[in-house]
Amino acid sequence: MSEIDYKWNCFLDAADEFLIAYAKISLGATVPIQLFIIGHAVELYLKAANAKITGDVNKSVKFGHNLYGLWKACKTDSTFMPNFEIRESLFKIPFYEEDIYKKCSEEESTHFIENNNLYTIMKHQMDLKYGGAPFKTIKGGYMMLCLCHNPYWIKFFKEIRKFLKYPSENNADHIKFQIQNGYLTNEAKNYLEQLYHECPLK
Repeated sequence: MSEIDYKWNCFLDAADEFLIAYAKISLGATVPIQLFIIGHAVELYLKAANAKITGDVNKSVKFGHNLYGLWKACKTDSTFMPNFEIRESLFKIPFYEEDIYKKCSEEESTHFIENNNLYTIMKHQMDLKYGGAPFKTIKGGYMMLCLCHNPYWIKFFKEIRKFLKYPSENNADHIKFQIQNGYLTNEAKNYLEQLYHECPLK
């Protein structure tokens, strides 16, 4: 059997399915479940970006669930996600400490609050599946801020899709297919349609 020649976009069908699953999630779903699902979409989009930057799909796979390392590798391209950043000084602070904001400037606190979900995914993605059970990476509880169907993720995925020039005419668009064929609840449809506001659906 000949070896498959994987391309950078091999990650994106599954990535979009996770994004669709996030849009379909119940508004009553717990915060860890919401972030666990959207975190997989983030991970797979980052792996696609890294593979496109480096031309090496296998190298992207080897990052495993090290999303922060993957993020930093993608950021070596100066054109990657200019409107989003993870600050190492904040990333190193245990997020669950009650006095975290005493260790930050006002500007840093604002940045962290605005990007709290991204920081949480970068640092604790594989723990999120445990929900209210003990986390491997955290001693004690951690209060996570989360808004279901968060508009933050629309901005995030619009920007990374723009970087990837995805989907192109050569790629199936699973999200558009679900929108156009009535497979979504009104809430999920309205949420995902925001990905196309600058590029209206045909």
